[in-house]
Amino acid sequence: MQPETSAPTRLPLVPAGLPIVIGLQSDGQFAGFDPWRLRDFLEAEFRARRERYPHSPFLLYIRAESVPRVIGSAAAAACDIPVLEPPLGPLALFCHLLIDISVLAQPNAAVTASGAEPLEGDLLEFEAEMKVEVIRVQLSDSSAQVRQQISRFGLDESPHDRLVHPKPDNRLMMRTDRFNRDATTRAAVPAVGGAFEFTIEVLYARADALALVFQREIHRAFRVIFVLASAAALFYGLFTMVAGTGVELQRDMLFGYIVLIMVSYSVFVYARQRDLHSRFVEYRTLAEGLRVQHYWQACGITRAAAACYLIRQPLEYRWIRLALWRVAATNPPVATASGPDGSSAASALRGWIDEQEQYFAATHARSAWFESRLRYLVAGIFLTGLGASLLIMLAQYVHLSKPTQVHIGLVSFLCPALSAAIIALVTKLGLLYQASHYGRMQAVFDQARRRLRRHPSGATARIAIALGEEALLENESWAQSRRERGMDEPTSPFRRPW
Repeated sequence: MQPETSAPTRLPLVPAGLPIVIGLQSDGQFAGFDPWRLRDFLEAEFRARRERYPHSPFLLYIRAESVPRVIGSAAAAACDIPVLEPPLGPLALFCHLLIDISVLAQPNAAVTASGAEPLEGDLLEFEAEMKVEVIRVQLSDSSAQVRQQISRFGLDESPHDRLVHPKPDNRLMMRTDRFNRDATTRAAVPAVGGAFEFTIEVLYARADALALVFQREIHRAFRVIFVLASAAALFYGLFTMVAGTGVELQRDMLFGYIVLIMVSYSVFVYARQRDLHSRFVEYRTLAEGLRVQHYWQACGITRAAAACYLIRQPLEYRWIRLALWRVAATNPPVATASGPDGSSAASALRGWIDEQEQYFAATHARSAWFESRLRYLVAGIFLTGLGASLLIMLAQYVHLSKPTQVHIGLVSFLCPALSAAIIALVTKLGLLYQASHYGRMQAVFDQARRRLRRHPSGATARIAIALGEEALLENESWAQSRRERGMDEPTSPFRRPW
């Protein structure tokens, strides 16, 4: 039997797409050369992650000196992972997995408490490490002694006195890899080959196309469930209407009701297992962040959209910020003689405003028209049901045949339920929220246009930054609103999402 190190697993070719970033940092000085077998540990860890997420390229940020840098670079080279210098700031801000190497304190070493207030950088690093998977390794500088502790998004696991490989499952890596897989398997998404990392324009085209694909799928699922639930409510109403008549007819109505409920639940399970709603919201959120980053780059602004986007959102959205950090680092603005307030920047800003204002003006008008018609429709259906209920109450004063009374009773039962179902469906689709969202976005770009006219030169950078921050804030609000309107588990035809 050959040793394990003599035949390493052959890794697949490096794919292209959003990269999964691993960070390695160390501030200690170590004697000797790897008595802890750190290189074997890092190489095995890198291989496990690449095999677990095969659709994504990997890269390694190293912020260390001497022995840790040499060991980390050698392990990355064995796995075909490029090593890059990290951006300024806490390394945990920019990576999916952070490997922190420090010197193991001696058991008899005295620990002195510091009465100084923590620095702002320390607080930022602590907050960043709460939102990333961290492998903390403490190495003795004079022996092979090791102490390791794994922290998964702020939750510390039990420490070990040897190097232990954690499970390769990582929520941030999974979402990044899922995006890369969807981008390569969806026919509607443009494909570009030959590059390790794509430009902002290519990534935006992919994110935008995927958002449209999953928007159509989740909206189709919502509509199918609505139709099936409405039909189930109709069958149940017919079942109550034929109560006291033929048993066979009652059985048929009840059977149809049960079948429709089961089919609607199957559609719900299908949409939940494929995570259609989350994919739509996350890909649209990524696309809008890339849009702002693109125009900031075109205006000569070096700021990253991730610095002011999705900061207080759930952990599942952090992969979007990681993608935006990396895109900003790999796509710096091209330096021009006129600078960020020159004519080229003003032209890019004007094009941004024209494009978005025209889009939001048209969509806001269309959404407002749809909202007004919908209100009339729901009011008409509800009033019809109310009128039918009044007729039932006045049946003793109005000469109505028994079959007519039964039909009116069915209308009084179905109309309020149908009007409530339409409102719930529209709320789930976010159609009413879209009207106000589009109106606010139109007002934002209209205000930017007025400011640009008052200050045609000298204020382009300030206007672009303010416009981008406002657009990111509004898109973040939209993402939060849509996330709260996910698919609920159906248990009856009168419960959401119908």
